[in-house]
Amino acid sequence: MHCRIKTVLFFFFYSASIFAQFGPDVDQSVKLTAEVDAENMVITINWIIDDRAVGFDLYRREYGTSDWGDKIGEYDTNTTNYTDFDIQANVLYEYKIQKYTEEDVDGFGYILTGIDLAPVHHQGKVLLVTTQTTHSNVESQVAEFQQVLTLDGWRNRLLIISDDIGVQEVRDAIIDEYNIDSFSTCLLLGDVPIPLSGDVAPDGHTEKGGAWAADLYYGDMDGVWTDSIVNNTVSSWPVNNNIPGDGKWDQSTIPSDIEVAIGRIDFS
Repeated sequence: MHCRIKTVLFFFFYSASIFAQFGPDVDQSVKLTAEVDAENMVITINWIIDDRAVGFDLYRREYGTSDWGDKIGEYDTNTTNYTDFDIQANVLYEYKIQKYTEEDVDGFGYILTGIDLAPVHHQGKVLLVTTQTTHSNVESQVAEFQQVLTLDGWRNRLLIISDDIGVQEVRDAIIDEYNIDSFSTCLLLGDVPIPLSGDVAPDGHTEKGGAWAADLYYGDMDGVWTDSIVNNTVSSWPVNNNIPGDGKWDQSTIPSDIEVAIGRIDFS
């Protein structure tokens, strides 16, 4: 079946550590859409211009390959799209655009698209985790989301946790579910407690050094996380303070391989 696709994909800056790292603001990323013309076998990639931009580089590769190869082209700020005529059916293409700005801070955007792609009936298994309070507020929406996941090929099940348990108990519950029937992905919905870990200042502001959000803690099925070493109370944000026994972990890097991909939809 032919279809016309229009997809927006955001890319945010990241750090190699377990902590989220953002650029100056969300507009630093490059917003992309893909328009697919199945009749003429062409894909048009569109991007939104940022007033700070001074130029763009565009790349393409078949999804799953590791090398981007040579850039498709270099574009000035008067160009907002590229039409790709070198398209084959049932091939998933990944496009990357790199933006250069006056502040000398690069921004990026990525998008996946294709024409007449074969359906994927079995994407994998995902565990949805939410609290009793969140679930009571969005029960019908969660049920609808589960149906969407099922139709998209994701076997899924829901874990509802108590509102008053801590991050270690949440991880234990996730590990128990993993041992019963393993899954590749875990999606946290709503106010699931946020693990904090480390003694770092990921954005370079040492006055805010200490423990930072580390949801990947929930994706580590067998790593050892400790709470007995770091003793840092210098942060101007009390949430970053990290002392032994406070429920915030010592680790500033991931202590072992991550077995489960972790995502979060935070309604706050």
